[in-house]
Amino acid sequence: MPDDQLLQDVPVLTPRTLLVGEQRDTFRAAAARAYSEGEHSVAAIARHSRRSSQFVRNVLIEAEVAFRPLPWQLTRQQPPFVTQQRDDRPPSANDRTVDNWPPPGKRLRPEQQESVTSEFRRKYDAGASIQALAEESGWSYGYVHRRLAETGPLRSPGGNVRSRRRQRGSGPQPPR
Repeated sequence: MPDDQLLQDVPVLTPRTLLVGEQRDTFRAAAARAYSEGEHSVAAIARHSRRSSQFVRNVLIEAEVAFRPLPWQLTRQQPPFVTQQRDDRPPSANDRTVDNWPPPGKRLRPEQQESVTSEFRRKYDAGASIQALAEESGWSYGYVHRRLAETGPLRSPGGNVRSRRRQRGSGPQPPR
């Protein structure tokens, strides 16, 4: 049972009171006694002193107080705010470990970009779809599409090769 007298010994502070010197030492000693001997929580001391829990925790750290384990730490369970990861979930792109693909989302050096692009092109020319390449590598569909478009023509949905779009201003101009 927490000792209320030790909590009453902790000074009640007015807003914007800066604790320095002897005042801080007094507050630190009283808060440390209320926490260690009085078995009050950091939150209870913070409410009483009208300071934040973080402030009280920092003062207790200054006083070198050993913190008590939280209830969920005593039972060796996950804390209530951490969601359990299920083993039956499908793997995401971040879970995949493919030997020759660099991790998605990282900026690639030029030589890495060239090797990734040539690998994409080799597999694409062998018949792999852009979607299949994106799923295998973990990179987005748009990234794979851009890399392939830079290296040459792409297949249309029917399997035919699409011609590159004519750039504006090139070729014969229609009469005005």
